[in-house]
Amino acid sequence: MTQPATALSRCAQALPWIIAAALVLRLAGLGWDGFTGLHPDEGNLVRAAAALSWPDGLIPDFHAYNGLAVWMPRLLAWPVCGWEASAPCILWAARFISAVASGAAVLVAALWARDLAGPVAGALAAILLGGSAPLIQWAHFGTTESGLILVALILARLATAALDGRIGVQRTAILSGLVLGLGLGLKTTSLVFAIIPLFALVLVRPPLLAAAREVGTGVAIALLLWLITTPAIVLDWTAWRETMQAEGGVVRGTIDVFWTWQFYDRQPALFELRQLWGGMEGAGLLLAAIGFVHVFCTPPLFRRMAPTILFVLIYCAVIVTWHALFFRYLAPVLPFLMVFAALGAAWIWQRIRSETARVLLIVAVAVVIGNGLNQSAGYLAPDPRLTAAVDLAARALPGDVILLEPREVPFATPADTTRAELPLEWPLDTASLSRDLSQGRFLVVLSRRNWSVLPRLPDRFPGACTLYAGLASGRLGYRVVARHVRWTPLGHLAYPGAPMEETRVVFDAPEVLILERVEALSAEELALRLAEPVAPEDCAPETLFDRWRAPA
Repeated sequence: MTQPATALSRCAQALPWIIAAALVLRLAGLGWDGFTGLHPDEGNLVRAAAALSWPDGLIPDFHAYNGLAVWMPRLLAWPVCGWEASAPCILWAARFISAVASGAAVLVAALWARDLAGPVAGALAAILLGGSAPLIQWAHFGTTESGLILVALILARLATAALDGRIGVQRTAILSGLVLGLGLGLKTTSLVFAIIPLFALVLVRPPLLAAAREVGTGVAIALLLWLITTPAIVLDWTAWRETMQAEGGVVRGTIDVFWTWQFYDRQPALFELRQLWGGMEGAGLLLAAIGFVHVFCTPPLFRRMAPTILFVLIYCAVIVTWHALFFRYLAPVLPFLMVFAALGAAWIWQRIRSETARVLLIVAVAVVIGNGLNQSAGYLAPDPRLTAAVDLAARALPGDVILLEPREVPFATPADTTRAELPLEWPLDTASLSRDLSQGRFLVVLSRRNWSVLPRLPDRFPGACTLYAGLASGRLGYRVVARHVRWTPLGHLAYPGAPMEETRVVFDAPEVLILERVEALSAEELALRLAEPVAPEDCAPETLFDRWRAPA
């Protein structure tokens, strides 16, 4: 007997519309920075793609990402803008590819969840992944997170199909090899995804010789695609190997770079859990926990998801040992947690008849997708760094000195002004810093990249705490006269707080401050004030976060 239609069953029938809506959320506002390339990793990829030439420049000179990640945007930009495509056109192509890959990942996740637990679970997976704020954010970056998510989800669905007997071992090996090879063409990190098809093969338990043959076939296909898409492995082996070693050193913390300073004194595992809690709005992570318990207590379902569960456990066990705790390193596991959340939500809806439980479920799902809608809408607003440049041009006078912080994205200052970079390097040169502060008229803080990190490194930057506490309090003669943020419908209600990793609050949603010198202090007086100790809590990120947000 056909059950009465419910809201969720109607969603299941409307799956194509849900997928289309998810794609719209990802394509809206791709030019969120005016295609100026304010995301640092995108800048590296675009420059490498623009440098490709025929026939002598076929090997990218940037190996942190593999060849497919560089060549795809260049080839897509070709018919649109010509072979000599400009950087903005290549950047558009990279973001378009990322958005489409993210939309495809939502579709694959929905189909996989439907395979596992029926149409309601499939619809919920499409809704939760489609409205996931981190997935929408990564879709607006022309990097590889969206592509890696798609690869991982396809491999998971193939593994389930193999365990269900819907596809044979040989076909599983060939398809998994193809998908894994394309993933390796994006980034070497994809190697870890091999856990999924390999463990599925163990559970299927084919004859030993057949298993060895099919594993060999899949590995050969993956390696061949990897070499085809990334010939630098062979033709520029030394440079590629050195890049991989350097990337590994950054991840492990043996190579010191400023973009990992933010992880000083962070507690691994707890820090990543905090990022997941924020990225899944809390409610999503709770639903994922319910979903995991449901899967664990349902042996047939647990077996069908066992390869994915093993991958998630191994991957998480590895990354919590790393020094670098970037939120994007959680990209391969976040969609699986969302699928668990969909399975948990579907179980609650179908098995628990309590109206209170259903209302709470609807609220939990609404919280997740509400923040995703808010994230997508924000990309339709101008970038704060662009609006700050216009604002500064209206305030500055010819000959003014504009102070900027180091380690920041390019920022346009008025042509008739002088720009100077504060000497916030180690060891901190207080004399030069005092001189610059005494001469500047405006100080532009483009993000929290410096003020939320340097005060937490007292051994390296002993004066940073006094500097930022003094700037925030006005003691150094500067006060905030303008604050530029990316507009979103939910405003500060949905803005990530001070504990969140820089990906969430620097790349596309920085709070830009324009400080003006309102008190003429000599370099000598500033040096004295910079030498005065302040309480550590006065320069804690949370304290500065609140003070910067005070009305300008």
